Formats: sequence, C-alpha cells, structure tokens
Amino acid sequence: MVPRDPEAQVFVTENHPELRQTKLQPAAELLPATRELEQLGSGRRTQQRVPASEALQVTAALGSSSFHPGVSRDHAVGEGFLATCLALRSSSSCEVNILWAAHQVHHSSEDYNLFTALRQSVLQKYTSWIFNLPMALFIPPSVFAVHLQFNLLYQFWIHTEVISNLGPLEWILNTPSHHRVHHGRNPYCIDKNYGGTLIIWDRIFGTFEAEDAKVVYGLTHPVNSFDPIMLQLRPLAHIWNTFWATPGFCNKLSVIFKGPGWGPGKPRLGLPEEIPVITGKEVPFNPSLPAYLNCYAVVHFAVILDLYTELLGTVTTLSQGTLLLRIGFIILSLTSFGLLMENRPKAGILEIIRCLVFVGVYKLGYLRSQFSSLGYAYEVLFSLCAAFWGIQIMKRITSSKDKHH
Repeated sequence: MVPRDPEAQVFVTENHPELRQTKLQPAAELLPATRELEQLGSGRRTQQRVPASEALQVTAALGSSSFHPGVSRDHAVGEGFLATCLALRSSSSCEVNILWAAHQVHHSSEDYNLFTALRQSVLQKYTSWIFNLPMALFIPPSVFAVHLQFNLLYQFWIHTEVISNLGPLEWILNTPSHHRVHHGRNPYCIDKNYGGTLIIWDRIFGTFEAEDAKVVYGLTHPVNSFDPIMLQLRPLAHIWNTFWATPGFCNKLSVIFKGPGWGPGKPRLGLPEEIPVITGKEVPFNPSLPAYLNCYAVVHFAVILDLYTELLGTVTTLSQGTLLLRIGFIILSLTSFGLLMENRPKAGILEIIRCLVFVGVYKLGYLRSQFSSLGYAYEVLFSLCAAFWGIQIMKRITSSKDKHH
C-alpha cells in the first residue's frame, strides 16, 4: 500500500471545498482511475467519464511533489545565488584582461538593440564555468538549469533604447536604462552596472551609475571592422604582444589578470584620464556602399539563416565531418559579408571562392536548405554571383592597367 501525501491532501481540500468530506485514497488504490483516464485520452472510451473527485485524487496522489514548499525555496535561493554569481562574472569579464578579451565582442557594437544581445564571443563559455561552479554546492542542477535560461532571456530584452524608465523597478532590477550605461564608452559609464537581473549588488558595492548624458556605445577604442574573426581574436593577439613586450614576470601576469587599461606603474584598472573624451559627435562605423551591395548582403544573409536553421534541426543526425563543414561554410560566409560591408578591394575574390564552394558542396549533398524546393534556385543564384564577382574583378584589373599606361 502506497502511503498518502498529507501535503497533497491539504492542497486539494483547500482549493476544492466540495472535496473536504471526500476520503483521499492512496495512489495504489487509484490505478483503475488512472487507467480509465489513459483510455479516455487515447479516445478508446468516450461514453464513460471519471468523476472529478477521482481525477483530482489521482493528480494529488501522483503529483504532490509539485506543491512541496521546498521547491519554492530552492527556486528562490537559486535565483538569488545565480544573480550574484552572474554579477560577479560580469564584473570579472570587464575588469580582468584575459576575460575581457572574450567579453569585448559583446560590447564592440556601436548600436544598442536586441541584436546586440546576440553578439556573443565563441570563447566566453570556456571561462563561464568558473563562476557557475560554486552554485553546484547549493543549488540542484534542475533549478540551476531553469534559472540560467531565465536569466539569459531576461538579459535579452534589456538591450533596447525603446524603453526609457521603469519607475520604482529601477531600484531593484537591471533595466534597459541601467544596461545602456554598462554598454557605454562615456567615461562615466566605464566599469559600471554589472548586474544581470538585479541592480542591487551594484548599489551595494558602489559600481552603480544612473543614465545621465547621452550614452555612446561601443569600445573606448573602436574596432571599425565587420570581420567576425578579427573581432573575436584581435584582443587575444593584443594581449600576446603586450605580454612579451612587458618586462618582468609579475608585470607579465598583470597584463593577463589586471584590467584592460593597466600598464606598469598604473592602478589595476588603468588611469581614468586615459579614457578618450566623448564629444557627442561620434559617428558609428558605417562605410558608404552602393545599394546593390546592401541588397546582395541581405539576400545572402537570408540564405545563411535558412542553412543555419536547417542545421539546428538536423544536428543530431549529422556526421562530425558534415557538421564541421556546414559550420565552416557559415563562418566563411559571415567573414565574406564583413569584408564586403567594409568595401575591401579583395572581398570579391573571397566571395567567388565562397559561391563556388557552395555550389560544389550543395551538389554533393553536404549542405541542405530546410525548403527542398529552393535547392535548384540556390545553385543558380550562387553560380550567377560567382560569375558577377569574376566580371567585377576583371573590370578592376583592366581599369588598374589602364591607369598605369
């Protein structure tokens, strides 16, 4: 005989007064009722109905753990502890040079919108576990998984300029206004507002700053490039060069573990007066491009989204080689788009290579669209694009020769 759960009985009788005189039966005695529910669900029996009292008894006896007060306590502790660890991770990612080398990708955008939230480093996940590890001592894995996703979703919507102020919530939560400051390169914005969901930690530890002057977004020394590989790896190259150029073993360690602005004889986070002054006339990096090139980039980016969506849907069925090939093609495409958007002279050569690779790989079946009817259209599109860029390069070569003569 399976014993009854008294907490389940309390829940049912409190929320359904008509059942207060009903004797709750143990789960083992309710198996006939559960079988009848299953039959009803499958459509095999449509004439007989299970009484509501019996159905509620089944729910209470078999699912009573959902109402356990310990679950709510775990979620409350989990959210508070996770918010603390994420704030610590955020502050360390901005104040430790080697961690900043990864996190700066997220801050490199000179625009501030929901797409900025998706602008992430491929390297940061290799250091995030350091800040997640302490939670394993206090929080059940299932609670951690739920609240980690909740925090990620929460931090997505605050990347916006549409919402100005949320009133009293500004005292407790990390809001769009607070996070705009975190993304600013104005001197008053540097190393401020680290909180992920809660802003109370910044208020307690003195890293809070309210939004004041118009925020100018991006890095203090803008990258001025759309090349994704360069954006990901350039800071690591800078650390490497600085490490070997800095004399003294302790100074070399400081290059890695102190702030991005540190140098021999400077404070841990560098000198505030070395932060470039904001005039308010800063213009985001946006090279002038012909209209056809903008349209070209939009169309091909839509194709890449299609390929990426199909990849996500079939990732568990693909071989390792096919998976790496598809990821490699997506990275090649994004790199080529970046060079085209910068109007680089040799971008056309890379685009010819990309288009020819697509045609060959698609023919062999290693690339697939989620819309099978578009396969032939894609092959024609990429073949024409390869020919187009070939003509453009020939024109450029001919024009260059005429100038020399």
